[in-house]
Amino acid sequence: MSYPNKLYLREVGLREGIQSSDKNPTVQERLQLIKELSLTGISEIEVGSFVRPDLVPQMSCIDELCSALPAEEKKVRYSALYLNKKGFLKALAHKSLSTEGWLYFSLCETFSKQNYKKTFSELLTAVPDWLSLFKENKVPFKGVVLSCSFGSNWQGEIPAKKALTYLNKIADVLPALSNSTIVLADTMGWASPKSTKEYIKLLQKEFPASCLWLHIHDTRGLGLTSAYEALMLGVLHFDLSLGGSGGCPFAKGASGNIATEDFLYLCKTLGINTSVNLEKYLELAVKFEELIGQENLSGRCYKVYKRLSKLY
Repeated sequence: MSYPNKLYLREVGLREGIQSSDKNPTVQERLQLIKELSLTGISEIEVGSFVRPDLVPQMSCIDELCSALPAEEKKVRYSALYLNKKGFLKALAHKSLSTEGWLYFSLCETFSKQNYKKTFSELLTAVPDWLSLFKENKVPFKGVVLSCSFGSNWQGEIPAKKALTYLNKIADVLPALSNSTIVLADTMGWASPKSTKEYIKLLQKEFPASCLWLHIHDTRGLGLTSAYEALMLGVLHFDLSLGGSGGCPFAKGASGNIATEDFLYLCKTLGINTSVNLEKYLELAVKFEELIGQENLSGRCYKVYKRLSKLY
């Protein structure tokens, strides 16, 4: 069996983990963590999000943080999530960030109204305005994020056919979608190896596997096995989180993403060279646990390292 030899891994712990924490790390603490993560070989670091501070107070310092990041050329990319035009323009103002054009949708209408404040139809209607905004600011369109892929706590399991139907509707107003990135965002942790395989195999009929990106929450304990299935089917892009930290303020019960260290160790056992320093990541996961004030995050490998001072 052949495995991919080049992966793109995005660390989302600074957004996912911190926004789900009662403890609010200082800008200096975040900068130090970003500095250390930048030396691990990770492809991209999502440093936070441009969202309403009254809803996500842990992100109230995002402008100060991004202003303090190095803007010069570097091996790692820095990015920040935005969900509306105001957030996009704020992100764009920071030269330290690699801001790309993303459009957000959801397979669950309830979540769409709560998180995006719009229905799917309303988000679809807004696509031309978004594309004009990207073009006006010379920002390349990157792709779409499909929240509640695999399922939601309101609807239960969501079949792959619905995802394809939604993507075809998006493609009707966005012809560039066929050559763009599609993020399957498992917001509430419903993915399983079976459903992951079904989604990827169905979408591969119209979109190459290299265009697919997986963002899985490990709520039900099947995150890593689902990621393994995606690896076997040629998916190259994954969102991961220090220690398995994370969650969504608008998705009750959702736990963290797949732990970065667990995924790195999986790749190591498969002989996949990620070019990311696993040992350094284990150290940082232990530090991150203390930084956000959450013991016993969902990650497994960092706990072994914490007890034994080694993993293997």
